[in-house]
Amino acid sequence: MQRIVKTVPVERGKLYATGGGERYLLADCRAEIELCEELIDVPMLGRGRAVKRLPFTVLITFDHDAKKEPDWARIEAIGLQGEILRRDGCYLSLDLPRCELLSDIDLSAGSECKLAVPCTPELLRLIRQA
Repeated sequence: MQRIVKTVPVERGKLYATGGGERYLLADCRAEIELCEELIDVPMLGRGRAVKRLPFTVLITFDHDAKKEPDWARIEAIGLQGEILRRDGCYLSLDLPRCELLSDIDLSAGSECKLAVPCTPELLRLIRQA
């Protein structure tokens, strides 16, 4: 069973692709970061359930401002830039350069795509504190 622990909105998001030493802006977008945990029933002495922490996922909803289509054959990585609002009212700039696609990318207006983000303990701590 998978459980969403926290959802953090990303403002002023930009979905981009890198390839051949260049960076292509794919779309201005809205995004939500979902921190997920997977609950696995494991026979353990004194505990009946173990929690496996997963990298967080990013759900991206595209605005109507899609950019031109890149040369998909040259794309090496997909990334996301944006800002998240911290508890103290300041914005934290966020750059997620290497995201893994969990769904197809459709850059038309109103479409969505999901990305998995490998994260460091420091990045996970920043997201949890937002």
